[in-house]
Order: sequence, then C-alpha cells, then structure tokens
Amino acid sequence: MVVIQDSTIIAKDQVEGSEDYVFSNMPKLTKDGFKDFLEKNIQKTPLKIINQSEKELVLLTDSALNSAFGSSGDWYKYYKTFPKSKGLVRISNLGFSKDGTQAVMFYSYSQATLTGAGYMAIYTKKDNRWNFEDRVEVWIS
Repeated sequence: MVVIQDSTIIAKDQVEGSEDYVFSNMPKLTKDGFKDFLEKNIQKTPLKIINQSEKELVLLTDSALNSAFGSSGDWYKYYKTFPKSKGLVRISNLGFSKDGTQAVMFYSYSQATLTGAGYMAIYTKKDNRWNFEDRVEVWIS
C-alpha cells in the first residue's frame, strides 16, 4: 500500500536555502527549469494520479491525514489506520525547462518522526519519453 497526500506540498519550503547545494550536486539541472519549479510550487494543488501499479494507492486529504495522525502527530496511530502502509509520500508539482525537455520535482518519504528524507529529482525527455536523470537528497531526518 502506498499512501500519498492528495495535494502537492509547497516545495519551496522544502528546498529554500538549498539551491546552491542542489545545483552543485545536480549539474544537469537547468536554471529555468528550477525557476519554473519554484513558481509552480508556491501553493498546494490537488493531485491527479492514475494508478498503473499493482500496489494499492491511497490518497489522503489534509483532514484525513490529520485524523490518521491525531493531534500529536502520532505515527503509531497512523500505522493503526494504515497497517499495510510503509510510510507517507508527498510530492510537488513539476517544473519544466523552457525547451520542455527537462522536468523538475520534489518528493519526500517519511516512515516515523525521525525517519524520512526529501529529494529533488530531474527527468529528461528523449524520443517522446520521460526518463529519470538524477536526484539529490535535500533533507534527512
């Protein structure tokens, strides 16, 4: 089971202050793609996901997420609600290079209070297909 927050995260909050680190560790990342990424991630937007996996996919609203964790952010309560889950995934909107050949995104995966990480990833378009190019860890807990 994969549990995903049903709206994008405000990725600017996740990468702010890490720009130099991201660019030095992802030399193929374009500045215009990163700029578009930041502009498209100022506010949350609803996710539209088509599940093409054999895994069960659960999209959680903010209120369902708050309910699953309770007022104290209790992962024990979360896993009682979603016993088949291995954690919680959050993703950003995509940003694109001006020429449309590079996509930039942020995603995080958390399993407990101090067990998680956030990543910037880039994909490149070649022969009308998107291919994973690179990723860099932006934060870890």
